[in-house]
Amino acid sequence: MSASVECSPSSALMNWTVSQGAVFYIAMAQHTDGTVRSCHSMGSNCLIQGLNCGKTYTASVIATDMKCNSSQSQLVTIETGACPPTNVTTSLQCDGNMGTVSWTAVARADMYLATATGDDGHTHTCGSNSTDCSFTDLHCAETYAVTVVTIVRGCHSDPSPDVELRTGACPPTNVTTSLQCDGNMGTVSWTAVARADMYLATATGDDGHTHTCSSNSTDCSFTDLHCAETYAVTVVTIVRGCHSDPSPDVELRTGACPPTNVTTSLQCDGNMGTVSWTAVARADMYLATATGDDGHSHTCSSNSTDCSFTDLHCAETYAVTVVTIVRGCHSDPSPDVELRTGACPPTNVTTSLQCDGNMGTVSWTAVARADMYLATATGDDGHSHTCSSNSTDCSFTDLHCAETYAVTVVTIVRGCHSDPSPDVELRTGACPPTNVTTSLQCDGNMGTVSWTAVARADMYLATATGDDGHTHTCSSNSTDCSFTDLHCAETYAVTVVTIVRGCHSDPSPDVELRTGEKRQSLSV
Repeated sequence: MSASVECSPSSALMNWTVSQGAVFYIAMAQHTDGTVRSCHSMGSNCLIQGLNCGKTYTASVIATDMKCNSSQSQLVTIETGACPPTNVTTSLQCDGNMGTVSWTAVARADMYLATATGDDGHTHTCGSNSTDCSFTDLHCAETYAVTVVTIVRGCHSDPSPDVELRTGACPPTNVTTSLQCDGNMGTVSWTAVARADMYLATATGDDGHTHTCSSNSTDCSFTDLHCAETYAVTVVTIVRGCHSDPSPDVELRTGACPPTNVTTSLQCDGNMGTVSWTAVARADMYLATATGDDGHSHTCSSNSTDCSFTDLHCAETYAVTVVTIVRGCHSDPSPDVELRTGACPPTNVTTSLQCDGNMGTVSWTAVARADMYLATATGDDGHSHTCSSNSTDCSFTDLHCAETYAVTVVTIVRGCHSDPSPDVELRTGACPPTNVTTSLQCDGNMGTVSWTAVARADMYLATATGDDGHTHTCSSNSTDCSFTDLHCAETYAVTVVTIVRGCHSDPSPDVELRTGEKRQSLSV
């Protein structure tokens, strides 16, 4: 008789030589614990089933003719196949969906084979000759039933009872990016994943630097992106501290960089400032802003590399920045560059007229850091007079009579002129009379002088100056007056001045007046 163990650990095939007269045979296998399993056959073999794995049985066969039984055959030993492993446990490596299964070793095992079967029917396997192995390609968000079999001399044990292995969450789907136009702040959004605790998004630039944002909703924003950069954006799902694989890359392109090499210059007169910069690739336009210390601002724009501010305030320090505009989106502003404007014109400008001689004086309040001041008086007839000073007044010495002047003053600092101060009026005194003529009353050496009237004159004063230096005067509020005490045989130079509000005009040109000879007395 012989016995052979099938690869299944719970059965053994019994073989024997048939006996003459036997009707059928009974094969029995007995364990030391008293357990007996049997099979019967009318032929030369039968299969004993229900054996326990990893056990040793003693087997024998008896023949029967239905009346009598034969004696027990020679005993044979049966060793059943290995048992499946026990204490099977699973664990998930948090990132990457790699699962590990471990178990207690089985005596005489050559190898173990673990199988993970997903809810969707796909399977993963791993083998080991120790007490654990790992599945490296598990699907995300899947529940697996994991079993392990023991392999001894090529025979597999029954599988161990199912043990559950749950893989981590899947990465988000429908990931999209958008750029907030100003400030290079980018937003990434996605479709929610069931049971997610949080999401972590990463933007990796072409130059290798990264930015992250997190959210427990379906979007988050990167607030510190670099300008003119292309980012690859991915999102992972976090469940119970475990990260999913990253979502496929989605591109995010940031806006243009601000211009570089920004410089400013001041046009000397008129407080017009210019800002220039180095061109930025693909720029549609540039916008420059000058912000004064007092908070007011001025702007200029250009599609080239400079522009000018035409209405800057005097004596102001401006912080100038430039932004690049591409497809309507503004870059961050360039770093501040200082622009200092020229001095302000003087204030409190006043004029006064020196009564005689048409010399006018202009005065003003001093301006800080002024090197000099230049005053200009422009007459109604277009002619102008100037005077300059490094103090707070100066005088015009050659003004025309009976003229109204508009007087302005500019401040000069380092050769640059301020805008002119507002016009202040200066009216010069009256002109002397014209058409002055003289006549002599023959008797008594009384001379008369006459002239053409001057507008707004209050009075006229005529002076006759003799060759010997003595003078005679007469006054009138009409157009003539007479000298009554002239010397005989004298030549007089006669002039007339116009008097308005107590101020005398320049004298008229000299007109000659000759008196008669001294009268001789006659003797009889």
